[in-house]
Amino acid sequence: MKNILLLGDSHLATIKLAYDAAHTNYPETSVSFLGLRGKHINALNIHNGKLWVQNAAARKMIFSNRASPVIPLDLAEFDQFALFGMGLNVFRIVQMYKNYRSDEHRFQDEQAFVVSRECFGRASDGYLRMSKAVRLGELLATQLRKPVFLCPQPMPTKSLLQGEEFSHLSLGVKAGDEDSLARSFQDFATTYKFENIELLPQPPETLHSSMFTQEVFSHGSVRLTKEFDRTHPGDDHAHMNAAYGALVLKNLFARAGLS
Repeated sequence: MKNILLLGDSHLATIKLAYDAAHTNYPETSVSFLGLRGKHINALNIHNGKLWVQNAAARKMIFSNRASPVIPLDLAEFDQFALFGMGLNVFRIVQMYKNYRSDEHRFQDEQAFVVSRECFGRASDGYLRMSKAVRLGELLATQLRKPVFLCPQPMPTKSLLQGEEFSHLSLGVKAGDEDSLARSFQDFATTYKFENIELLPQPPETLHSSMFTQEVFSHGSVRLTKEFDRTHPGDDHAHMNAAYGALVLKNLFARAGLS
């Protein structure tokens, strides 16, 4: 029997639902889930081979399929780890794009600073390395010396462009910058190297284009709650449903040798 710990933010919900529907396919694997929604995920830390939740408010928000997750959680019992979401997403690139453009971007806003393609790429790489997923994953890999898999947050659906907050991105996509922005994220995903860590790409069959997920995978997505009885609003563009989770889970278990 192999023990695997799946950690994540709100994006862990789609994986838990997918696992519940397919757990009989993995009789030789014991799967533990532990998640925290929103900014509470920042309370997670790894120290001396144990997982800590560093404030009382966050501890009250823990989602887990373990009867009563003891914190700090001794990680020695687990053979492998997988992290979902946790700030490893293309939104970090989009946030940079609001104020900075590279000289290869077609949408040049007079309010944005223009930098070289190399500078934009290096900044993108550094910003993604600051994500909770990467920082926590590296602590796990270093302290436990066991396989760690990073599963980035899915690309958003194109409905994101309807929001005023992303008006700059909408203009950029119309100008033809979509592939360039997506490539900034993919460059990190393909070049990132750290001992015992593997970064798993988004299943290609779920993509509508280089930067957007097919709308069908966002329909009926649910919040990470104990009962899974609350759905995201209809205009949610970031969270995906169990059909998406099933493809990610299948890929993860195959790469982890658990299929």
